[in-house]
Amino acid sequence: MSEFHRMITYLYLYERGIKRHNVGFAKIEKRDSQCLVEIHMKNTGHSLSPIPVYFYAENQQKFPGILLGTMGLSRGNGDFKTILKGEPLSDSGYRLDDISGIFIPLDSEIMFVSQWNDREFVREQFLEPRKKSEPKPQNKSPEPCAPPCSKHYKNCGSEIQ
Repeated sequence: MSEFHRMITYLYLYERGIKRHNVGFAKIEKRDSQCLVEIHMKNTGHSLSPIPVYFYAENQQKFPGILLGTMGLSRGNGDFKTILKGEPLSDSGYRLDDISGIFIPLDSEIMFVSQWNDREFVREQFLEPRKKSEPKPQNKSPEPCAPPCSKHYKNCGSEIQ
C-alpha cells in the first residue's frame, strides 16, 4: 500500500515584520516519493511577477531555503503548483519532514509566510539556496571531435549542451 500524507497550511502577509492577515493557503500532498505543492492566494493587495517560492527548514537558528519555483500575483491573486520527485527535496538534503514552512518574499519589507510549528520565522536568518556551481574550467582545451559527435553540440568544440 502506498504512503500518503496531506497537509493544509495558511499563508499570512507580513509587513515590516508584523503579521497582518491571511492571504491564502497551501496544500501539500506526499504520495510515495512524489510531493505535490499547491498554493492559492487571494486579496493580497499586491501584483508582481515573478516571485520566488521557497520551502524552508530550520538549522542552528538559520532557515535554509529550498527553491520550489516562481509564481505571479495579478490583481492581488495568484496560484502556484509544482511536483517534487524523490527525497531529498530538489537535491537539497532535506526531506519533507524537515521542512518548517513556506516563504514567499515580495521585497525587503513584505513577505508571505506559512509556519508549520510555533517557532517564529526571522527573515534575516533565511539562507537562499546555493546556485548550482559551474563546472571548473579545464587547464587543457579538449580536442574537438570530428566528425560531429552525438555527445556534443553541432561541430563539436567539446562543449556539452
